[in-house]
Amino acid sequence: MKERLDKLKDLIAKINLSDSTIEYHSQWASIAVIVSIDEHSDKYLILLCFLIRQVRLQHDFLIDTYLQCFKAAEN
Repeated sequence: MKERLDKLKDLIAKINLSDSTIEYHSQWASIAVIVSIDEHSDKYLILLCFLIRQVRLQHDFLIDTYLQCFKAAEN
Protein backbone atom coordinates (compact mmCIF):
# COMPACT_ATOMS: atom_id res chain seq x y z
CA MET A 1 0.00 0.00 0.00
CA LYS A 2 2.86 2.37 0.76
CA GLU A 3 4.11 2.08 -2.82
CA ARG A 4 0.70 3.15 -4.12
CA LEU A 5 0.58 6.04 -1.70
CA ASP A 6 4.05 7.16 -2.76
CA LYS A 7 2.80 7.39 -6.36
CA LEU A 8 0.10 9.80 -5.18
CA LYS A 9 2.32 12.09 -3.06
CA ASP A 10 2.06 15.02 -5.46
CA LEU A 11 -1.72 14.79 -5.59
CA ILE A 12 -1.98 14.55 -1.81
CA ALA A 13 0.25 17.60 -1.38
CA LYS A 14 -1.89 19.62 -3.83
CA ILE A 15 -5.22 18.89 -2.15
CA ASN A 16 -3.80 19.44 1.35
CA LEU A 17 -6.05 17.08 3.29
CA SER A 18 -6.39 17.69 7.00
CA ASP A 19 -6.11 14.82 9.47
CA SER A 20 -9.77 15.20 10.42
CA THR A 21 -10.82 14.92 6.76
CA ILE A 22 -8.72 11.81 6.31
CA GLU A 23 -10.12 10.30 9.49
CA TYR A 24 -13.75 11.06 8.58
CA HIS A 25 -13.59 9.66 5.04
CA SER A 26 -11.55 6.61 6.00
CA GLN A 27 -14.02 5.76 8.77
CA TRP A 28 -16.89 6.19 6.33
CA ALA A 29 -15.16 3.87 3.85
CA SER A 30 -14.60 1.20 6.47
CA ILE A 31 -18.31 1.03 7.40
CA ALA A 32 -19.82 1.65 3.97
CA VAL A 33 -20.98 -1.00 1.56
CA ILE A 34 -18.82 -1.25 -1.55
CA VAL A 35 -21.76 -0.32 -3.79
CA SER A 36 -22.36 2.91 -1.87
CA ILE A 37 -18.69 3.90 -2.28
CA ASP A 38 -18.80 3.17 -6.00
CA GLU A 39 -21.89 5.35 -6.44
CA HIS A 40 -20.63 8.21 -4.25
CA SER A 41 -19.54 11.38 -6.06
CA ASP A 42 -16.35 11.64 -3.94
CA LYS A 43 -15.36 7.99 -4.25
CA TYR A 44 -11.75 8.77 -5.15
CA LEU A 45 -11.37 11.10 -2.18
CA ILE A 46 -12.86 8.47 0.10
CA LEU A 47 -10.55 5.76 -1.20
CA LEU A 48 -7.52 8.04 -1.04
CA CYS A 49 -8.28 8.89 2.59
CA PHE A 50 -8.76 5.22 3.37
CA LEU A 51 -5.41 4.39 1.81
CA ILE A 52 -3.63 7.17 3.72
CA ARG A 53 -5.17 6.04 7.01
CA GLN A 54 -4.26 2.39 6.46
CA VAL A 55 -0.63 3.24 5.70
CA ARG A 56 -0.48 5.37 8.85
CA LEU A 57 -1.96 2.57 10.95
CA GLN A 58 0.52 0.05 9.58
CA HIS A 59 3.39 2.45 10.20
CA ASP A 60 2.24 3.03 13.80
CA PHE A 61 1.96 -0.72 14.37
CA LEU A 62 5.47 -1.28 13.03
CA ILE A 63 6.94 1.44 15.27
CA ASP A 64 5.13 0.03 18.32
CA THR A 65 6.45 -3.44 17.55
CA TYR A 66 10.03 -2.14 17.25
CA LEU A 67 9.73 -0.26 20.54
CA GLN A 68 8.39 -3.32 22.35
CA CYS A 69 11.19 -5.49 20.97
CA PHE A 70 13.80 -2.91 21.89
CA LYS A 71 12.41 -2.61 25.42
CA ALA A 72 12.34 -6.40 25.82
CA ALA A 73 15.93 -6.66 24.59
CA GLU A 74 17.07 -4.00 27.07
CA ASN A 75 15.47 -5.85 29.96
